[in-house]
Amino acid sequence: MATNELSVLEIKLAGPQIDFLERKAKEIGISKEELVRLYILSDMLKISNSDTLENKSGKERMEQVRLTLDAHTLIWYLDEMLHYKLSKPAMQAITKAEENGIIYIPIIAILEVLRLIEKGKFSLSFSELMSILEKSRLYQIIPLDTRLLSYMTITQGLNLHDRLIAATAIFTNSILISKDRIIGQAVKDKGIHLEVLWSDAQ
Repeated sequence: MATNELSVLEIKLAGPQIDFLERKAKEIGISKEELVRLYILSDMLKISNSDTLENKSGKERMEQVRLTLDAHTLIWYLDEMLHYKLSKPAMQAITKAEENGIIYIPIIAILEVLRLIEKGKFSLSFSELMSILEKSRLYQIIPLDTRLLSYMTITQGLNLHDRLIAATAIFTNSILISKDRIIGQAVKDKGIHLEVLWSDAQ
């Protein structure tokens, strides 16, 4: 990470916030620079969604199907040519959420998809992806903030990417749709409830 990027963010944040980032970085086992970089990237995307968690009543959230998608599940679903990569239970769950639900997208999943698109792994462009996500009320992108960081402390043992994915699902009390069985097992070993759905295509 460039030094000037860190300096720019430190100028924008107050002293206590910088101290908080340093403490949280130590708690979750990453460098302050890595954590600040995630904050910068979250800010650069400038994602907004009026359909926030706070704007929904508790009853409305309970009645909805709530899912969290990791990067591969997201791109496999949005690109119809890749639907065959999704398991039947995963496809059914996402279809049901489309009818009455909400799909949470972790900020780290967006960044991972960007990296894969830049490598030419998918035909969908990043601008097309963001247009789909921002125009649809179905999707809500969960940014990296202090609330999400507090959940990362209970997902220790996973890599940074998987920790953010798991933390997002736990934070939103949603079902994680992911082919990665390591996430579910690691969280389960800690006695934390997290439903991970994929099944037959693993």
